[in-house]
Amino acid sequence: MVGDFWLALVDPNESDPGDFTLTPAQQVIIDSLLLFQPGVRLEAQAQLLSTLPANPRYYRRVRHLAHRPWGTPTALLPLARYQRAADRPLIRRSLGYRAGHHNSRGRRGRLALEAVQAFPHQDYYYPKLRRLFSRNLTWKYYNEDTWRWLCLALARYPRAETVQLFQQIFSTDTWRRQQLQVPLQAALLRYPSPQWQPLQEQLHLTKYDQEKVQKYLAQPE
Repeated sequence: MVGDFWLALVDPNESDPGDFTLTPAQQVIIDSLLLFQPGVRLEAQAQLLSTLPANPRYYRRVRHLAHRPWGTPTALLPLARYQRAADRPLIRRSLGYRAGHHNSRGRRGRLALEAVQAFPHQDYYYPKLRRLFSRNLTWKYYNEDTWRWLCLALARYPRAETVQLFQQIFSTDTWRRQQLQVPLQAALLRYPSPQWQPLQEQLHLTKYDQEKVQKYLAQPE
């Protein structure tokens, strides 16, 4: 968008910023506008929300952005950082969107998976995560980000039922099985458990796949 273009020109963090850069005071003004100005639809707002700290003075605005009827999917992750039980229902509802879709609803579903990582709960999300796993496993499309976050979310539940879910990966076609072994291995290594032993014995990753697993593990949650 045009607004993102002009903001990039004055961003000192850009690889090729323009001749003019914002002062700290000016940056505060821009960030305030991005966060509080109604109707903002810029990637710069999404970038701001992705790193927004859980400061109490921002909570009402972040919650409004996440809850409003047309929604701002990128507000889900900063909302989860506040760790407030009242926000769990919205995160769980957002898991209902098919996270593999390449549209705003799919993006909301993927960001809800990240929010679960930031604000986990022993059982609250588990039924939705199970259904999401089964739906995506039978879907003809593959979304790498979706499966990375979905496997991570489920690996927080080291129980027999999760093992049975993950076992289904080894019954899929060759191409899908090879793709899914990467996020699965990364999740099992991120959250190790004796429960995963039968799964580890079935994993067969190429050198290239093992390198991808290490890249996954190097990324922050």
